[in-house]
Amino acid sequence: MSKKKLRISHTITEHFPECLNTTDVKVIMIGNHELLIENYCGIGEYLEQKIVVRGRNRKLIIEGDNLLIEYYSKYDLKISGILHSLRWNS
Repeated sequence: MSKKKLRISHTITEHFPECLNTTDVKVIMIGNHELLIENYCGIGEYLEQKIVVRGRNRKLIIEGDNLLIEYYSKYDLKISGILHSLRWNS
């Protein structure tokens, strides 16, 4: 990556609200059928009707039908299925 790109990237993140610059888990929900999750620490439970994603300080419990982890990496993951509920548990 060139220095110019790094400078632009740094400038953009300076203007984000402080809550977006933390290491909190970030969740993007698309309809009731897709979740994109960033900054997670691990997967605690993985069942067809329940997935538990561990964050730094709490867990995200996802409940639904036909839940599937489509992909995951060190930084993010994607869950698809019919989503019924999301809740945080400490």
